Amino acid sequence: MSHLIFHLGAQEISRELRASEPEDWVDSMLGGLASGAVLGRVQGGRSRALPMGILFAGVGTGLQLGVIQLREYRLRRLFNALPSESSSGDLHTEVGTTEDKENGQKESSWKLPEWFPIQILTEEEAAKRALEKERKRQNTLKSIQTGELPLAEQRP
Repeated sequence: MSHLIFHLGAQEISRELRASEPEDWVDSMLGGLASGAVLGRVQGGRSRALPMGILFAGVGTGLQLGVIQLREYRLRRLFNALPSESSSGDLHTEVGTTEDKENGQKESSWKLPEWFPIQILTEEEAAKRALEKERKRQNTLKSIQTGELPLAEQRP
């Protein structure tokens, strides 16, 4: 465990000295070389400094690159599972048609939980929300034209 802490500390020192980005792989390599060389020298003598530095640099850099790739993969999967926005800029959900399903596009078997604030809408729900949004826009436009302040609508 102390090897990991020493490696991370050396990596942060390298990042500060080079003034680089937080997830730069060169910092991990330099930190691994430095920490491995110091710990190899302390624990195994002079002959173990270089091999331990190379080992720490390789393993530490490989793990960091793997974690970065895993994070990007998980984010990509999450964004692909979420409903996409339309190209017109409106914030409504595009709903897949039966033609899309017949053409080979498979639906994701992963479902969003009920408590999640972003939900996939059915065609009917999307149409209902679009009509409600248009009605609110028309009411606001009408109240602006007449000079009245729009009152908060009470929902049933």
